[in-house]
Amino acid sequence: MDVRPRVDIVLPCYNPTGDWIEKIAENLERITNSFECDFFVYVVNDGSSRGYDEVSLAKLKQLVPSSEAVIYYPNMGKGFALREGVKKCKSDFILYTDYDFPYTIESFGNVLDALLNGADVVVATRDCSYVKRLPPFRKLLSIGSHLVNIVLLNHRIKDTQGGLKGMNKKGQKVFLSTMTNGFLFDSEFILKASKIKGLKIKKVHSKIREDIHLSNMGSKVLKQELINLFKILFR
Repeated sequence: MDVRPRVDIVLPCYNPTGDWIEKIAENLERITNSFECDFFVYVVNDGSSRGYDEVSLAKLKQLVPSSEAVIYYPNMGKGFALREGVKKCKSDFILYTDYDFPYTIESFGNVLDALLNGADVVVATRDCSYVKRLPPFRKLLSIGSHLVNIVLLNHRIKDTQGGLKGMNKKGQKVFLSTMTNGFLFDSEFILKASKIKGLKIKKVHSKIREDIHLSNMGSKVLKQELINLFKILFR
């Protein structure tokens, strides 16, 4: 009798609004119905000021029984949040993405297939249609991050910032060794992974869902990420 693989999904979720719990439940059901896997979700509260009262936590457990809320204060950043979630994972296979599940079912399938077929780290890279949909300032940042990855960090993979990645136990160990709390944690993760001899890194195609709104990024965040870049370069 075949045993269904268990896959842990880590969702950083800062200051969620609206029917966010219902959306997680709907998207998880959509994924569960599409793949022969058992999924468990870790929802990470990165020091939120709303959304995690007792009523909301009870609803999360009711609508998403296979879930656990990871809660800490104060707000530390997406990289820190994901490490706290990944630290909790017990499965052989781990995915992380945003709590609105912005990627298509096919994208999840590409990551899962690569993991189940022996990849240690899987990077979902986005096509040019993603860049075209970005607001002007964020588009500039995206192109800049690609140049940084190729020229300064010497990555084989130029698009490391996509919000969908997978890993097995070997990849989990590398991920937990990262130190970047902000958005450039992805670049540090792939840089560290690429330096480990024999670690299998797989790049797969992904696409953002058409109904997902891509927001802009503030100058304050940009300044912090420049600081993080220098830390990664000279660590």
